[in-house]
Amino acid sequence: MHRQNRITLLCLLLTLSACTSTDRTTLTTSGPTHFISQGTRINLPTIETGKRPEWLIRDHHDYPRNDFYSVTAQDNNAEAAAKKAYADAIKLLQPTNNANQIDALQAQIKIVSLWSDDKNYHALAVLPRQQSVAFLYSQLNNLDATTQATVTALNTTEDPLQKIGLLQTAIERQQLRAAYQKSLKKIDPAKEGRESPWDTRRWSLEVAALLKNLRITPVMVPTPSNPTALTDTLKQGLENAGLRPARKFEADYVLTGTLHIEEKTLASGYTQAIGHLNLTLQDDKQSRSYGVKNWQLEATSLSADGAKERMLNKARRLLKQNQRETIIGIATQPTERLAE
Repeated sequence: MHRQNRITLLCLLLTLSACTSTDRTTLTTSGPTHFISQGTRINLPTIETGKRPEWLIRDHHDYPRNDFYSVTAQDNNAEAAAKKAYADAIKLLQPTNNANQIDALQAQIKIVSLWSDDKNYHALAVLPRQQSVAFLYSQLNNLDATTQATVTALNTTEDPLQKIGLLQTAIERQQLRAAYQKSLKKIDPAKEGRESPWDTRRWSLEVAALLKNLRITPVMVPTPSNPTALTDTLKQGLENAGLRPARKFEADYVLTGTLHIEEKTLASGYTQAIGHLNLTLQDDKQSRSYGVKNWQLEATSLSADGAKERMLNKARRLLKQNQRETIIGIATQPTERLAE
């Protein structure tokens, strides 16, 4: 009888041992990880083992569907699994890595369960459903309001480049809106959200048509550190973008570039050439600047001439690339009236 009791007690201890947990800990991120800001503190629950938890296939009993939205993730490391689940929850509220103010909601995202099987750790994150839905609807409202203001501004300008900038801004806002709408369809119990009232495909076609008709004169101005002629290279880049390089007397805009080169000797004895490449887009009278695009290029060689030539080759390749994104990027910058 005593032997049987000892066997029963031993089996009980083995069973409890199979369900042991590590102490509750707090994970503090040391750098931005999967949309998680540096220094974010994530409270980790005890790590459970043993029987597969029900929350892997259905709602956690303490966090019912009507009140919470659940996110699960797994990894062969417990902290990594928790980070993944936490980050996936954040991405529902912040679908791009822009710095939206979700601090109040982020504080309510919790890792509520961690379970380990023989190979991986599984983490469960929950976020409050009603507050999340309200937040996502507010983002839709804000983006629709700013888009409407942009559409209204389109009717007040005849400048093709400004139209491109406004259209592109509206497109990007509605692309962000689409990401929020996708999250809303997941979290909102109605699974509907609210569709956009605008057709961004039509705007994209308008941008393409406006770009095709821009008449831009490319000019690369020689500098004391770089007398190399690069205007033809920039012209090729505009042509590769499907744009119309124009002679100065027939142009509506002037795209002016400069390349300044500096050299320095490294501790290894090699020479490093550093190129500062700038493109500025102005109107044909050069009284208005639409914006500037900057690049820093670097190349290293045993000789100064070799480093400079390598850096120039990088500049040539960059200028020959499709300049469509450069023009659109500049067009979305605020314009500046220059002193006449």
